[in-house]
Amino acid sequence: MMTLPTNKGRLWLTLQAQKHRRARQHRLLPAPVLRAAYPDLLRWDWDLQNPFKWNVWTSLNGGASWFLTEDYWMYGDARQFAPDGGSEFYFIVGVDAAGVEITERSNWIRPDDAVPPVPQSVIGLQLWARVESLAGMSDGDRVATWPDESGHETHLAQSNFDYRPVYRSNDLGQPAVMFDGTDDLLTSVASVFKPDQHTIFVVALPLATGENDILGTGGSGDGDALLMLYGNFLRGHAWRGSDANMLDGVTPIDTETLAVFEQVVSETDITLRLDGNNEASMGMSGTPANTRKWVTLGSRSTGTNFSGYILAVLVYDRALTETEANTIRQYLIDTYAVTVPYPPPALTLHDGLVAYWAMDSVYNPEPDLSGYGNDLYADASPKVAGFMGSAYDAGGDTGGWAPGMTCFGYPLNGAGDYSFSLWVSGNMPTAGALISAGNLFVVNGWNQGGSMQDITVHPYDDSTNSINLGLAWGYSPESWSHLVITKSASLFCFYFNGSLVGWADVSAFPYSSLMDQIAIGTGGSGLIDEVGCWQRELSADEVAQLYNYGSGLPFEYF
Repeated sequence: MMTLPTNKGRLWLTLQAQKHRRARQHRLLPAPVLRAAYPDLLRWDWDLQNPFKWNVWTSLNGGASWFLTEDYWMYGDARQFAPDGGSEFYFIVGVDAAGVEITERSNWIRPDDAVPPVPQSVIGLQLWARVESLAGMSDGDRVATWPDESGHETHLAQSNFDYRPVYRSNDLGQPAVMFDGTDDLLTSVASVFKPDQHTIFVVALPLATGENDILGTGGSGDGDALLMLYGNFLRGHAWRGSDANMLDGVTPIDTETLAVFEQVVSETDITLRLDGNNEASMGMSGTPANTRKWVTLGSRSTGTNFSGYILAVLVYDRALTETEANTIRQYLIDTYAVTVPYPPPALTLHDGLVAYWAMDSVYNPEPDLSGYGNDLYADASPKVAGFMGSAYDAGGDTGGWAPGMTCFGYPLNGAGDYSFSLWVSGNMPTAGALISAGNLFVVNGWNQGGSMQDITVHPYDDSTNSINLGLAWGYSPESWSHLVITKSASLFCFYFNGSLVGWADVSAFPYSSLMDQIAIGTGGSGLIDEVGCWQRELSADEVAQLYNYGSGLPFEYF
């Protein structure tokens, strides 16, 4: 840790003299001179006893910048970097041959009670644009400036109205910035980083993948970097001299999926990732340019513009460690509800779907969201917080003897094979049907008393003789459980939380499904949510997709 002079008067006179000398020279002392004069100046101490008593004053006009304790005053045209209550170590040590400032910097130092946002907790953040900072905008507004929240104030901007991307409040179920793929782009108001080593994260949903730039540094020459889509794949570049250091990913880009696009350049390697999956990696060649660059979002400069939605952009001036990258990536996945892994599994759950009731409606009837019009006539039971959104509280209006919900239509009319999926929770004080269909089947909830419940499943023949495929063990009513039943020409199967727990040979059952009416929650109590009906047998893999490790699969994905 640096030791400062104790003679305040002498220090002040020294600083004043240096101030006037630099004002005449209009430049900074070169880094070697500063390092020779103050050998400890660039040794950062992360364990300061009182970090909030240290401030760093940053030069704005070419005057020198210095560490000063709070007992000393700044000099020159300077200010404190403290956008969220902390102080940043930031020290300018010289200029390169082109007059571009050479900087040495550390991460944020804050009072003990000031917790940095996750992206700022990792050293090296140079640019952080996120859609949350545009919350005051209205749907359809053009984005003239996208604030940089890294602390460096290198905001992304566009002065030409026609080239500004558009703020969309809910196209993706959450806010995003939409780029038209023709001429929309935003450029930083100052240089951001040296691309020789870096990590770039972009949360985006592309609408085109032919030749579409995501983020570039102005061109394709020495010292440039570019992350783009090309030929339906992710492509990365990091130019060193005449060496493009280009590589392509291997996973086709899905134009209906939000993802985290990532490019990492170290001293020796370049790597591409999608949602953390390693797409490609190769060794870097050429000599680093050691040149700071501005960045453009939506194009490398002009042309080959990005088409789609962008929610967040982060640029670090170094290759992050695996742990650091995982921290940032998981933050982005959690913040923007990114589906992982990439690409999402190839789902066939729309095939044969003839009814889907989300149990979210506060009105009667409960709509069938499959599009086939098989709405449910609802009783007076309330809707409560459910597994996803709201849920139907079976028996909520009568304490256990609700008339339930019945289907207007007959989704199983003429169907030989069928499947049902539903989530259930809550205590069932009396035995009663969670779901049933005439003389085809019934799924019952049974009270065992205390904290455990039973589920029994009965397929019927046309004389109402049944086979009991009951769950032999109880389940906890405090949690949600996933139930699936499937029927083929020969087998009736019962799945509980993704696993097959019972089956029966029904090949000799002579019954027909003609005009059997579906009913939900006609006895007992408990919560019922996310009910789907198919005119076919679901596979074990599809059942696992619906269960999704207990997280469930939102309807829009099946």
